[in-house]
Amino acid sequence: MKNANTKLIAALAAVTLLVAAAGLLLGGGLKPPSSGTGPLIITATEGLILPGTESPAYELPGDTAWLSVQAEGFTYAPVPLVTEGDYTFTRPDGGRNTLHVTRSSMRMHSADCSTQDCVTQGEVTLESLEWRPLGGQIICLPHQLIVELLPADGRDSIITLGVAAE
Repeated sequence: MKNANTKLIAALAAVTLLVAAAGLLLGGGLKPPSSGTGPLIITATEGLILPGTESPAYELPGDTAWLSVQAEGFTYAPVPLVTEGDYTFTRPDGGRNTLHVTRSSMRMHSADCSTQDCVTQGEVTLESLEWRPLGGQIICLPHQLIVELLPADGRDSIITLGVAAE
């Protein structure tokens, strides 16, 4: 069983690297976090902070989880998960993913992609980051979308596809 898990983790890591390479080749290179508006239209339940916007001026609890979003080679600035709700990510071609978040977890609620792999990847929690094959990531290959749950202490040191988030 341990050997099978190791092979699965290696295969998933290889897929992640291929997605990153495809983004570099097709997207014309990496773009720094927060540079422009990005390729997605992002909507959110009231109370949630939109990726790529300023974080709130008030002080956050020390255990606040963060959400990092990447789409088509563009990395949005991470945002704190301050309440439960849904983010909807809409691509220019109309493709759509809906992500449900809480203060300490996330799961892809729905997607209109052909494979539905992102939906079946299950819930990511702060507790599952260490043992989950993709760590804190949920990846939708058809929509070129990667969402990642970050622990409070991981936000400042995150390196996403070779670009350090600011």
